[in-house]
Amino acid sequence: MAQEIGETRDQMGRDLMKRIEKIINDTRADKYYILVHGKPFPNCSNIIKLKYITMTKKPSMMLSCMLFEVDNTKGYLKLLWALPGDWPLIVVDKQEPVPETIASYDRLDKVIKLKKADRFFEEEFA
Repeated sequence: MAQEIGETRDQMGRDLMKRIEKIINDTRADKYYILVHGKPFPNCSNIIKLKYITMTKKPSMMLSCMLFEVDNTKGYLKLLWALPGDWPLIVVDKQEPVPETIASYDRLDKVIKLKKADRFFEEEFA
């Protein structure tokens, strides 16, 4: 069975949220941040290593990181930012974009078009 575009990304998202949920259940602070840093393993670039760090102060934006804000008193989890890594998005031996990158741009393009259409609809009939 062949892997479909987006399956890896979707599974990584599910794994990420399971880990975030475990961190939230294990951490008793009222308000804190969870920094998730990802980078490819040195000798195996197709495997991404994720490191989860909890902190009480909001850090600066960094490449290859996501920052979640957790407020247990209000009961919410909020993604504050997610910045891409600094590893190449081009298949080096073929000099073409990675299929996941193309799928992401296509999906983003559809979302942008939908938002523009919604904005037009709101302005037209407001």
